[in-house]
Amino acid sequence: MQYTRSNEEEREIISKGLAQNKSIRTIAKELGRSTSTISREIKRNVSKTGYWAFSANQKAKANASSRRKHKRRLMQNQRLRDYVEEKVKQGWSPKAIVERLIIDYPHDMSMRISHEAIYQYIYVLPRGALKQSLIEGLRQERKYRRAQKNGTNRGNTRKNQWNAVY
Repeated sequence: MQYTRSNEEEREIISKGLAQNKSIRTIAKELGRSTSTISREIKRNVSKTGYWAFSANQKAKANASSRRKHKRRLMQNQRLRDYVEEKVKQGWSPKAIVERLIIDYPHDMSMRISHEAIYQYIYVLPRGALKQSLIEGLRQERKYRRAQKNGTNRGNTRKNQWNAVY
């Protein structure tokens, strides 16, 4: 089953349940949700005065919108972006760039980034000369980034894999 965040109606039921001194387990059964999901929702949105559905919805909306604003470190830090773009154009791999950043800027935490963030930055750029030059700088000049295919059959369980080996 895939986890989904609570919606407004569920938050209202949680708020009423807590006001009636119901246990988290009871509230979870009423909603048909896991106890841990309800517990996580309460911990995430509780305030000094308790859990309130309205304030929980406000927090959830604020958090969701902040995730969508593309606040990537490379977009915010011009010095880091220039450094990364220069190294990629020179043919450095993102992993090598990350390792070199640690050597060149040992005490400057604003000059830290993961290799995955570098790849995401490059492939999210709109079409144009900058994106093209950065992709050419990568060792594998793919226009698009795709998920790697898994060589094993997805239906295999550990038991089946164990039997296949022996």
